[in-house]
Amino acid sequence: MRLKKCSLCKEEKDLSNYWKHNLAKDGLYAHCKTCHTLQSRKTREKYREKYREKAKELSASWRKRNPELSKERNKKYRELNKEKYSENRKKTYRKKRLQVLENYGNKCVCCGEDNFMFLALDHKENGGNKHRKIIKQDLTSWALKNNYPDVLQILCHNCNMSKGIYGECPHNKIKLVRD
Repeated sequence: MRLKKCSLCKEEKDLSNYWKHNLAKDGLYAHCKTCHTLQSRKTREKYREKYREKAKELSASWRKRNPELSKERNKKYRELNKEKYSENRKKTYRKKRLQVLENYGNKCVCCGEDNFMFLALDHKENGGNKHRKIIKQDLTSWALKNNYPDVLQILCHNCNMSKGIYGECPHNKIKLVRD
């Protein structure tokens, strides 16, 4: 049984505890597999963010060069991971929605409702249907991409429906009668 001293932990270990290294004199790394694994883990942690950004860039450039293959792979992934994909989409959309609602004040501008489940984005000057056909995406994503334009406001679903059906919210009529 041949032994070798690890350069990191300084323990003598059997040669089977060392990874092969073609450029080393003895054909093995200077440190044992255990130390090598720990060192690799530390290095990965140290550079994780840098490599993640680089990987994103490389991935985006590959998708630009191979749009059809990218679509095909994405479709295959979605089919194989329906539940996971659906859950991730829901989480992402909810996060976006909360961010947009927060930016617009987190409450209905008409009645003050602040439960996010009852809130909706509304076009101040109407025309939301036409606008959605033009932008061809959901209003939440559009608001995020366009730096929260002033053409939108938050209404609760009741006020939004009243505005759509009757042209104004009943709260506005009640305010006028009280004044």
